[in-house]
Amino acid sequence: MRLLHHLTILCSCILVHGILAFPLRSDSASEPEVFYRRDPSVFYNESNFPAPDKTVTITITRDHYAPDGYDRLHYLVNGQYPGELLVWDEDDWVEVIVNNNSSTPFTIHHHGVLMHGTPQMDGVPGLNQWNIPFGGSFTYRFHLQGHYGAYWAHAHTVGYYSDGLRWPFYVRPKASRAKPWNLISNDKDTIEQLEWAEGNFTIQFRTDQLHVTADEMLIAVHTTDIPPVCYDSFLINGRGRQYCHSNWSSVAHAAELGLLASTRNINSGFSSKGCISPNPAKEGFDAIKVFEEYYGGPCQNTSAPITVYNAGASLAAGRRWLNIQAIEATSSYEDALSIDNHKMWIVAVDGNYVEPTLVDVAELTIGSRLSIMVELDESKAYRDWPIRFTGLRPLQPIEGFALLTYNQTGDYTAEEVNLSIDAAFEHLYTRNNASISLGGLVKSATIWNQSIDVPFNPAAHVPTASNVTLHAFVSQSQVNVWQVGEQPMNTVKADQQDPVLFQLTEEGKTVAEIDSNMIQLSQAIADSSIVDIVVQNPVYNYFGGQSALHPFHLHSHKFWVIGSGDGSFGFDTVEEAQKAGVPFNLENPPLRDGYDVRANGWVVIRFVADAHGVSMFHCHIDDHLVQGMATVLLEGLEQVPKGTFSSNLTTRPDQLRSTANDTVQQGLQEDWDNGVAAGAWPSAVRNASDPWGDPRQLGASLQSVASAYSASTAAAAAASSTAAAQRR
Repeated sequence: MRLLHHLTILCSCILVHGILAFPLRSDSASEPEVFYRRDPSVFYNESNFPAPDKTVTITITRDHYAPDGYDRLHYLVNGQYPGELLVWDEDDWVEVIVNNNSSTPFTIHHHGVLMHGTPQMDGVPGLNQWNIPFGGSFTYRFHLQGHYGAYWAHAHTVGYYSDGLRWPFYVRPKASRAKPWNLISNDKDTIEQLEWAEGNFTIQFRTDQLHVTADEMLIAVHTTDIPPVCYDSFLINGRGRQYCHSNWSSVAHAAELGLLASTRNINSGFSSKGCISPNPAKEGFDAIKVFEEYYGGPCQNTSAPITVYNAGASLAAGRRWLNIQAIEATSSYEDALSIDNHKMWIVAVDGNYVEPTLVDVAELTIGSRLSIMVELDESKAYRDWPIRFTGLRPLQPIEGFALLTYNQTGDYTAEEVNLSIDAAFEHLYTRNNASISLGGLVKSATIWNQSIDVPFNPAAHVPTASNVTLHAFVSQSQVNVWQVGEQPMNTVKADQQDPVLFQLTEEGKTVAEIDSNMIQLSQAIADSSIVDIVVQNPVYNYFGGQSALHPFHLHSHKFWVIGSGDGSFGFDTVEEAQKAGVPFNLENPPLRDGYDVRANGWVVIRFVADAHGVSMFHCHIDDHLVQGMATVLLEGLEQVPKGTFSSNLTTRPDQLRSTANDTVQQGLQEDWDNGVAAGAWPSAVRNASDPWGDPRQLGASLQSVASAYSASTAAAAAASSTAAAQRR
């Protein structure tokens, strides 16, 4: 087993045993609350699963479908897309029976669910489950103790969730849970209205749509080296349209225009969908032509139905607030949410109430969930208002829409919606100057982003120190290979081999015996360790240009985001950084299960290692994950007794076919082999003003960066000691 030098454990030998406790506010009449911390001696399996409070059967099929008006092969969830919203209750035991009647194997991950006591239910092939074969079935059982708010389920095999294998679910909070309504208003009637709105919430399931399948996309990437950065539409609740423009340069924002100007050797102009490529195509291919020929053809305006939120009925019933549970289920795009001429209160993030913030625009990261309160205003009933779903990546000016209406019901056809395509694009939310156009008037916009949310019930004890520190460096060793450890995760092999959880428990293997050419593993992390992960996203990409933002998700955990900054981190531990004056938030840090790490920046997350299983940490841009951008944490496995997992889980399903010879898998394997051979970091031109310096030094050893502060401190101490000895 090769020791990770990009994911290295540093022990500070500070024993901290923190319980994630969330006290209720004094104005609440409910009992004190403790954020769920599982008993490490209790595991659940077929012999002791409690009877489920809720059971649902999900049947997955594959058929032609046209959610944005363009027909393509799609996964359907119980015959529809997206799957029907599932509603459960906090503290429920849930049973989800998944039948695979499609033509491909897959697993299902319930995003944001902690899976404490049921690590075999996390739904990651090669880690804690075999793929569900065609014609097979798998029953997921898990406990929603301490869970509330919006979540979603999605495939965790290849890129199938981008093909439609995803659906939303919502967990109703228990009656005793404290809520932040009094921070919006002290008026008793308003508080009752807000409570009613949450109880009668509406879902906003936000997805990005390609006109090619995930397999076709991965083949295109391997064949041409052009990444899937050119999307066809944005959908809200499975509805939307493709919008085209005759002059993309007139609507592209400044960042894209600047990127186009600096990549004229790559991009001859905009594609018909307004796209440009961040990197050159393989020899013999033209980047713009690849978008037209490999990614769904030229842009064509479509006239499919769009989602409509009707506020008229609520107002007629005396209700003045709308609660939107927004779920960012995209596979590639981070984006902005706004409602023309309406402000929004952000009241919960990733299934946790936050101190409400009033904003015009909310930026969402892939996988995140926001609970949004919108105050309704009858004086605005003179027109319908676009709910905007605006891409933030500077590679394509793309936007999707739903409508907020005060006086109409039912679906809208193209003829019924008076939204000019050009007019819509003139209202693009522009990230650089933070402004939105409202009825032709421009005003400054207040923007919510991930860094400003404050938990409504801050933890009574955020651990003040960690005893395990992991350093994770983002890198791109080939154009089609991404990694966050010493080498990329080989998803081809992982999907076909015994899940690591079962190898380390039921088969009795040691960490050293796990195939290190398949999955990079952390060293064993002891039960209840306090863990920091320092994620660094360097300025360089494979071609020596600026890297991209990466949204990271940690399975089976809520984590505190205790710090972030620009440039390199440069310290072994948070403790060292604190001594050097780097600020960290240990009082009321955001509590999340996913977080963006921006280019040329770092983020430190802190969590308690109480999952007692195998937890994946990965980028949630789907093609980046498929191409290797993941690593695996081994937590408290010493607590898992042999015999916990039955043979019907650990044994490879008879009907599970090998996919090693599939065209897609062959391409991924070839790219992976080339990426590993190339090493962790490519050569790049050194820029003396760049705080990262030459990335080739990073490829040699993590310690050359992470221990820079320690080395300088030791050198200074040695010099001081020598000087003192000479004086004596």
